[in-house]
Amino acid sequence: MDFFQNMSKAVLKIEQKALADYLLIHPERERAFHECILSDHTQTATHAAAVMNILAERNEDWFIRQLPFLLDALDKEPVDALKRNVMRNLQWHLPGEDLQGRVLDISYRYLHSPNEAIAIRVFAMTVIYQLVLPYPELLNELFVVLEAHMPYGSAGFKSRAKLLMSKKLGNNVLRFTTND
Repeated sequence: MDFFQNMSKAVLKIEQKALADYLLIHPERERAFHECILSDHTQTATHAAAVMNILAERNEDWFIRQLPFLLDALDKEPVDALKRNVMRNLQWHLPGEDLQGRVLDISYRYLHSPNEAIAIRVFAMTVIYQLVLPYPELLNELFVVLEAHMPYGSAGFKSRAKLLMSKKLGNNVLRFTTND
């Protein structure tokens, strides 16, 4: 199977699901998959990000196992689809303590960047919220950052920020699940 060629042509969701199934059955092809994610060919990298999203939704263990590679990929300025899909999945599959600092750094970078797509910034905001929830002082810092960005934020940014800031510590803490 010419994995790279198949990935570059995987436009339909059914084709992407088939590639995800293939990767779950043939983990030895992960290296080829990684090359697709890091590809300079935008279409291939975008399709690989979609396959990554399908895999993460199907198999949390796969996503957590791939997280070090995915975080490395995020440091290399990947396509927006990869940023968006990794951040989306981090909302539901939080990393272990060993990767939390790195995830926070990347998430804050996206949150602070007005050039990032709205969805990436909003997902990053939620990831930060989930990670700092146990630490009231860090949660307050997040709220200060959100307030500073509110005047310049999009409707989606403001909506999510208001939702997060409306929650207080205690019984009304907002926790995101895969059903949200």
